[in-house]
Amino acid sequence: MQKHYGVSPEELSHVAGLLHSGQIVALPTETVYGLACLALNKLAVAKVFEAKQRPINDPLIIHVSDLTEAQSVCRPDHRAILLSEVFWPGPLTLVLPKTKIVPTIVTSGLSTVAVRSPANPVFREILNLVSAPLAAPSANPFGKISPTRAEHIKQSFGDEHPPVVDGGPTKLGIESTVVDLSSSRTRILRPGPIDREAISAILGEEPEIPELKASSDKPKKPLSPGLLAKHYQPESPLQVFSNTEDLMAFLKMEPSIPAATFVITHSPLNENCFPSKGLKFMHLSEFGDPEEIAKNLFARLREADAHSPPLILCPLLPETGIGSAVNDRLRKASFKD
Repeated sequence: MQKHYGVSPEELSHVAGLLHSGQIVALPTETVYGLACLALNKLAVAKVFEAKQRPINDPLIIHVSDLTEAQSVCRPDHRAILLSEVFWPGPLTLVLPKTKIVPTIVTSGLSTVAVRSPANPVFREILNLVSAPLAAPSANPFGKISPTRAEHIKQSFGDEHPPVVDGGPTKLGIESTVVDLSSSRTRILRPGPIDREAISAILGEEPEIPELKASSDKPKKPLSPGLLAKHYQPESPLQVFSNTEDLMAFLKMEPSIPAATFVITHSPLNENCFPSKGLKFMHLSEFGDPEEIAKNLFARLREADAHSPPLILCPLLPETGIGSAVNDRLRKASFKD
């Protein structure tokens, strides 16, 4: 079977045929690459769980073209309509009561389903060609670093990786914001590119942000992906710091930093400050731009991890805007049981 596809009309038509036949295919979205299948095909969905080695109690997000198609799989309320009018297509996932046609395997037996309309033009064309909702969790083994480029799929799965459509690097680099609208309380379950303030401005209310302090706090059946305390993990240990100043102090004062430790910073750092420690440096943005940091985060983590360093160090961002989403990913990537 062909493993790599471009984005020509002929290739996308062939990919749509693969999906129609019940196969799984890695597709680009504006957030990360997703491992897509027909959302209403139970056997296809089971292939996604098997390929990712994903726990059966961790539900999937269904991707649709628009609100009209969403209504076939969920029951949107007035809040969902308001948010979808502003943020769809885009990186916003809504958790809503599901309809009867949604297979139990997709929702892990829950009465709710997570739904979004992606903005990536390649994914949208595939949705148009298959004329059906697609489930598409991140295209990587469960709990590991999310893929933001086509080559990351092979890195994650090896030579037996699923077919991949190469749509280039993803635009945003981190997963969608997840908002729970399944009750009268509006809750942000996972921070993402659309921040709390933007959602508040549309709804006229301040969404709750539930705290997830430790793995023992996680629900047995999370309402959406990305809610586990331990997630997005590199193979090498990752240590995070409250800010760049704390990281710098650690680098200067800690005598036992292992040689070949990778230091990932927000912007370029003067490496000459640490000539004798044998550290490896890389940065997420030329000028410390939070959106660029988010876009490059997973790719830089992968790049560092590929060297099998004894340790990876990275500071958090201020808890504003997309910084909250970046920090969420870093905390979960560094979480230890």
